[in-house]
Amino acid sequence: MQRSTKWIAGSVAVILVIGSIVMGTTAYWQSNNKTNNANTQQQATTKPLDTSSQKIAGEYKGGKVTEGELNAYININSFFDPQLAALFSTTDASAAGQQKQTRQEIAKVYLTKKYIAGLQKVTPAEQKTIDQQGKELEKQVIEYSKMMGQNTKIANIQQAIAGKGFTQNQLIQVAEQDAKVDLYLGKQIENSTYERVKLRHVLISFTQPGTQAGQGQTNRTEEEAKKRALEVKQKLEAGGDFDKLAKEYSDDPGSKDKGGLYDSDVSGFVPAFANAAKTLPIGKISDPIKTEYGFHVMKVEARTQEKVKDAPKDQLEQIQNSKKQEVFSNIEKEIGVKLYI
Repeated sequence: MQRSTKWIAGSVAVILVIGSIVMGTTAYWQSNNKTNNANTQQQATTKPLDTSSQKIAGEYKGGKVTEGELNAYININSFFDPQLAALFSTTDASAAGQQKQTRQEIAKVYLTKKYIAGLQKVTPAEQKTIDQQGKELEKQVIEYSKMMGQNTKIANIQQAIAGKGFTQNQLIQVAEQDAKVDLYLGKQIENSTYERVKLRHVLISFTQPGTQAGQGQTNRTEEEAKKRALEVKQKLEAGGDFDKLAKEYSDDPGSKDKGGLYDSDVSGFVPAFANAAKTLPIGKISDPIKTEYGFHVMKVEARTQEKVKDAPKDQLEQIQNSKKQEVFSNIEKEIGVKLYI
């Protein structure tokens, strides 16, 4: 029961990712070729935040950030995310609380990135790669701006970002900063390990009251689903074959034909499922575990410590990102970020 991970997946997620903005831009562009007209119009008409203020917005170990600098950073991210742009451009009083919370979350991440980027020294070869990424980013920004603004006459980066609340230099600086952060975090996790869990589960889904079942879902009530999950548990405890029962009962298309098997890091699992995967005694059949997907009956077969660098190719990026996020969060706590916004 793994959540999908994308570089840009929502108004705050765009800021919280660890990888470079180059990768984020590409992912957003590729995933939004069918952007609806409402989002296109929203991106084209939202007003950027003022970048002139020299008031200190926050400080951290060894550095400070002004409101103007922070707003430019928000403007850059808003350029790539119409939802974020809409949040910061609205004058609706009901959005004030969300605006403040989001601004503070963005600020903590930005200050931490500035600190980390200052730690990372780059080789000439690495700098050459970073410079090339910057050039590629500019090309992508031009194409993205054409798509969102439906203006094919945009010919250069200055035209693409005109009136968006940030300069070409600020864009490249953010891209370079993120590249350095990614290099630093990558080096920090080179020799790290992760917990690999081999488990089997059967998912019994249900439909929330007042909603309709989607494609591939059932119309069971929560009570009916839990009763069915308990039935599965009883059969497993009586010696039933997990493979056969998963194929017969499970509503998880990603595992039912594999006997309910998952063999991976748990960082991508939804919280309740991940917690059970990490704590359930080996070989024990669990009570029904409720998640947003339904009720799960689980058995953990093994837990091992593995080197991140040796992770399966289809799981490597997810595991690396999870480990980088751990390092990033620890640094954020250590550098004493203080906000005045």
